[in-house]
This record gives sequence, C-alpha cells and structure tokens, in this order.
Amino acid sequence: MKKKISLLLVLVGLLIGSFFIQVLFAGSENALEEVNKVHSGEITYYGPDSNNPIPADSIFVGIDNNAANCGGYVGDDLEPTRNYCAMNDIDLRNLQLMGGYIEITGANGKETFMIVDKLPVQISGNVDIYSEINFNKVANSFDGRVEATWKIVSNPFGGMIEFRFEKGSTEDWANLQIFNHTYPISKVEFKNSIGTYETMTRAFDGGNFFKGLNMGKGPYTIRLTDIYGQIIEENGVNLQSSAKQKGIGNFPIKTTNSNSTSTYLTTPSKNPTPTNDNLITEPISTITSSTKKYNTTNTSINYSTWKSNKSYTMGDLVEYNGVIYKCIMSQSHASPDWNPENTKFVLWIEN
Repeated sequence: MKKKISLLLVLVGLLIGSFFIQVLFAGSENALEEVNKVHSGEITYYGPDSNNPIPADSIFVGIDNNAANCGGYVGDDLEPTRNYCAMNDIDLRNLQLMGGYIEITGANGKETFMIVDKLPVQISGNVDIYSEINFNKVANSFDGRVEATWKIVSNPFGGMIEFRFEKGSTEDWANLQIFNHTYPISKVEFKNSIGTYETMTRAFDGGNFFKGLNMGKGPYTIRLTDIYGQIIEENGVNLQSSAKQKGIGNFPIKTTNSNSTSTYLTTPSKNPTPTNDNLITEPISTITSSTKKYNTTNTSINYSTWKSNKSYTMGDLVEYNGVIYKCIMSQSHASPDWNPENTKFVLWIEN
C-alpha cells in the first residue's frame, strides 16, 4: 500500500506576462517508458549529401522526395544549425514522440536530434537523420545503413514552452501547435466553459498540432501531459492566429523513475524577481554543518542543504551542488527530480 502524502498548495508570486503555470504531478506511473531507456536499430540519412548539398536558402528539413512532410514543422519552426531526424512509426507511439529529442550514439560518438518527421517503415529502432553531414557526426555515411543506439533526452535548448494557433483557427474549430517542451507530449487538454477538461485530438500529420472543437473565445487554460506522466497547466493562452505565445514554465528534467507525487502552484504577482546581490563570505567546501550562514550587506541568513522529500516555502535558501538557490514556489515533499538544478526558474532561482 502506498503511503499517503499530504500535499500543500501555496500561492506565490511570479509575474511573467499573462501566463501562470501549475505543475500538478511528477511521477512515472503513467510513463510511456522508463527514463533513459536505450533503443537499438539502424540509422540512415536523407536530404542533402555530398553530391546534392543543402541550398543556401533552405531552413527546414523534409525538402526532398524521400522525406515526408516535416511533421508540420516549417519556416521559423526549424533552424539550420540544429539536428533533425525522422522516427519509425512504431517508436513514435501514435506520434507521441513528435517534437521530442533523442540522443543517438554510433561509431563516431553521440549527438542530439529533434524528431520532426515519421518514417513509413514499420521497423522498431530505426531512425532517419536529415543530411549526410549530420549523419557523419555519429557514424560514417560510406558504411550505408549502420547499427546505432538512441534514447529519449530532454530539450537541450531550455526555455519556456510555447504555443501557436494555426492560421484560420476559430472559437469553434482550432488547431494548437506546441513548441519547446522539455519532453515529448502525450496529451493536450483545454478547460471548457463549465470548468472541465476536454482532450484535444492530435493531428495525423504530426507537428504537435492538437485539434479542439468549440473551445470558445479564450483566453484558455491548457493542460499538457508529457510521456513520463508529468502534468503542467498554462493559463492565459490567447486565440491569436499564427503568432507564437511564450508560457512561463516547462516540464522539469527527470533523472530517475520516481513515482513520488508533488504539487506546486504559482499565480501572477507584482513582486519583482529577486536580484543576485548576496555574497557567500566563505567557500562552500569549508562549511560542514547542515544549516549554514549566508551573509548579505544587511543581515545574516541561515540556509541548508537541499534534500528530497522535504517541504520548502517561498523565500527558503538552500545549497545544491555548490550553488545557493532561493525558493520561488512553495512545495511539499519534493521529488528527487525536482532539485534546484532541474527546476531552475520554475521552483528555484540562484540567489
């Protein structure tokens, strides 16, 4: 029998635009697969090669006849300096991995790729890399089809989650696209006029398009679930066509398959973000006590070493991996995955 954990919800300030985020659950009971699971298969490449180089003005993948439709990613959605790939239809899990990142390891090393397309082949483990140049980062193109391994990893570029409604979306029919999420998205829901959640249907052509019917005029509360069962909410998403809207949060990075549950809530506030004008007057390595002194220009403040399964309130100071962090979101029974380093700018900021 699982131990019942009492969860504390505390409203705290975090003003960033008109959004606020509510992180509801961090566990792996409903995970698509365990964290860092390694897959094996063959890798190939498509698109530009040494005989047909990438055009100077081309800024997105899937431009050749062998590629599909880029999963709906076009224009400024993709950047020429990043690595992209297509995933076999089996491992895409009904497109759930679309827009996520994988780390591919081959004879030449490892590299991170964003999944923007799907392969028509039904062979588990296979990945098609965009361009010969990118393929050669992990293997040798003259070897043809080669064996490699890959695993799902977090978005290496960081930042906040983003939303964009497809051009032509209305309050009766809308297509919402999600960008920059930490992990692949398993489900998207919107809160309707009576306060219940309705699931948005993932578009067949991918691109993280999710269709909603009779959503109303907005602004909307959007609830997202990643493949590890982590759930976040973003309020204040507006029905504005073709313009990206930046949220204020993202899924925390997972390092374990923990089943622990944590609840966090933030709301808009007029309080400014704290500054970094506090200084530590002695090296962290020389301090051995669990509660330490943190000196500022005006007073001396106690801080402690961050620990999981402990409750923290807004304003608490902790030390983690040699860095002092300040709590910006009250939390009860923090999961090991929610350490200050993984949840920077969501639960903690450097002080």
